[in-house]
Amino acid sequence: MRIDEFIERLRIVLSWENTAFSKVIRSAYNRQLTERIDAAVAAWAKIDSSAAEAAHLLLEALTAAGRTDFISAPHIASIIISPAMLSDSDHRKFFLKTLGICAGCISGDTALYNHRGGTITPGAGNRSNRGRGSNYAVSFGGELSIPYMDRGGNRLRPVSVEDASVILGKLHGAERLIKDINRNASAFSTQQTEVLAFRYEDEYPNGFSSGSFQTLPGFSLICNCHLPSVSERALADAIVHEAIHGIIYRFEAFGERLLKGDQAGRLQVSSPWTGARLSVESFAQACLVWFGLHHFWKNASGGEPQGFDKRATKGFISSDYATCCRSSAEYLAPGVASRLEELAHHL
Repeated sequence: MRIDEFIERLRIVLSWENTAFSKVIRSAYNRQLTERIDAAVAAWAKIDSSAAEAAHLLLEALTAAGRTDFISAPHIASIIISPAMLSDSDHRKFFLKTLGICAGCISGDTALYNHRGGTITPGAGNRSNRGRGSNYAVSFGGELSIPYMDRGGNRLRPVSVEDASVILGKLHGAERLIKDINRNASAFSTQQTEVLAFRYEDEYPNGFSSGSFQTLPGFSLICNCHLPSVSERALADAIVHEAIHGIIYRFEAFGERLLKGDQAGRLQVSSPWTGARLSVESFAQACLVWFGLHHFWKNASGGEPQGFDKRATKGFISSDYATCCRSSAEYLAPGVASRLEELAHHL
């Protein structure tokens, strides 16, 4: 499937009337990971044959559901997608340790679990183990590596036991809110989010922010959610926001990318929503994220633009929107810019 066709089908998903295509993408992503896991272990054997053999035996011991949960954990999926990462001993240790936990060979409180009881790596397909009743695996600390972010600050640290309890309360409220507003959006967010990683961020300690990463599809970072100013609605908005990035990253992991291969960093545009300077790729993603958020919050407001919906709609009704799309065309994959421009006609 070409990326422009993906965008057109994703547009229908993000209207929240029919999200079947979300399941198609998630299934295709898992299938690709399943097909590539053995190749990743075979590449590992060239570096450390004994450890690779141990990994192979542990994989054989997993149930079908356990194998799916193991390979779809974001930090494991990242290694399967880019097996050259196994040249790093830390990545090899992480891979084997995670595999041992999923196979039931390692027990107890380990670096793969946060200290409040919410599993980071899902276990045996049992979603009830996620985040003390949450539909998401939840991390409040531990040793999961988090890539550098170009916005929102990078001084991250684990969340305290007390604030973790506060955040879990907000999370449960946000989950109920998403489901009440639109059940399709709720199912989509669960499908496309594997881990919600809550952290303090000390560079901007009074700011709430979220982020996701192309190298870690399904991993959503939520910063400073403990703050009293952060509402359940704000958290719900962040969850849906990052889930939309997640489905794009999952498609791009094995499919055509939004950006032409040789065009990285060649052009920046001013966001019609915030005025921030964005790379063309970030702008393309933003168009899809804001489109989904507009339709999500429109459901909540009964069609009357309010709060979050007004913020999401702002860029599409800007006179600069079409100009940004057209100026990006030569830097994006064929057909992408025109698909993005058409989003403004489907509000």
